[in-house]
Amino acid sequence: MFQVEGPGNPRPLLLALGSLALLTGGLFLLFPRESLRVMLSLAGVLGLVLGVILLVSAARMIQDGTPAFLIALIPGICALVFGVVAFANPGLIVAFIAVILGFACIIAGLGAAGAGIFQEGPALRRLGTLAAGFLLAAIGLLVLLDPRGGTVLALQLAGLLIAAAGVILLALGIRARYTRNPLENPEYRVIEEK
Repeated sequence: MFQVEGPGNPRPLLLALGSLALLTGGLFLLFPRESLRVMLSLAGVLGLVLGVILLVSAARMIQDGTPAFLIALIPGICALVFGVVAFANPGLIVAFIAVILGFACIIAGLGAAGAGIFQEGPALRRLGTLAAGFLLAAIGLLVLLDPRGGTVLALQLAGLLIAAAGVILLALGIRARYTRNPLENPEYRVIEEK
């Protein structure tokens, strides 16, 4: 009996991931404010649920006499506070996330720009890395200067990139449909089972 040895069929996974990325990216790109509200609501629900679970765990640790109950109590309180604030004052959470996102973009952008300057390789790749680094740093600065508008812009850009990745994954999934028979493909080996 013969067995084909080689990579499995990636088509269903590529098509599923591509469709999901295209849908998510489209929502971020076309409806950034609504997407942000949904993400904040989900984060608030997650914070509340996680906080309750951690507080219940801390209460059980106290009943069992375990002195490590603070390990569950402190994060539980923090998660509950985050969940409540996400619903009561979502603007505060957006500003907090914007500050973190802004600094992360600036640091990553300047790092990429430095890599574009000092890395070895083709000049076009170095120039592209340098330009992308400065663009990312500029987006980070914009997010810091205008947290609400900058966060919406960053979410739209993320949506554009996610949608582009979705299109690429869909194209790869469609291409996988029309590849040759695995037995004709040189990547595969036919081995004889004993």
